[in-house]
Amino acid sequence: MPNQRVGTVTVTYSLPTYDSKTETLILTGGKTVHNVQLIKSTIEQAYWFRAVQVTQASGATPHEKQRAFLAVWKEIDQSTLEPDVKAAAARELVSALPLKKDTPATLTAYSKVDPASLHSVSNGMQEAVNTPNVLSVQSAQVPAVVAADLAAMKVAEYQITTGTKVDPKFFTDFWKTYGPEASTRLRATTALIEAKSQTRATAHAY
Repeated sequence: MPNQRVGTVTVTYSLPTYDSKTETLILTGGKTVHNVQLIKSTIEQAYWFRAVQVTQASGATPHEKQRAFLAVWKEIDQSTLEPDVKAAAARELVSALPLKKDTPATLTAYSKVDPASLHSVSNGMQEAVNTPNVLSVQSAQVPAVVAADLAAMKVAEYQITTGTKVDPKFFTDFWKTYGPEASTRLRATTALIEAKSQTRATAHAY
């Protein structure tokens, strides 16, 4: 008889210097084996070059390769990796896409941002989270999606470290500077970072 479902377990996979991943597994009466792939938090070009080569090998046609690349970027884009890491990944991935017309907007944005602008806006976000200050002077330096991730890192760090919420004025100024879509991404990414900081492997049997 086939193994029957006996419960579920939520597991967080993590390694030092890698972005963690939480998944819910279905347990059966037999042995449960589940493999995951973690993404390294690094700006090292050689790592992302190898990642591109592996991804290229996973498809035989341009469309298959495109799907593979977009799946990799989706996971990176929705992760809690630092923006400079996402930018390093994007620069390698976008150069290898076989079908440029289907490039996601977030991939394009990250591929074009430069390290100096990332550093400058990151410092501005840090200052604004702590004070807070008006963000309008930062608006032209990085795309809104990148600004949202930079802000989320600073907001989450502040709230986790201090145990207090960032002044609502920060979010008001951010919305005025970068718009509603970036503001939604800021809040969602902040929540994800905070959830990951609290997550532990927890079993749930039903």
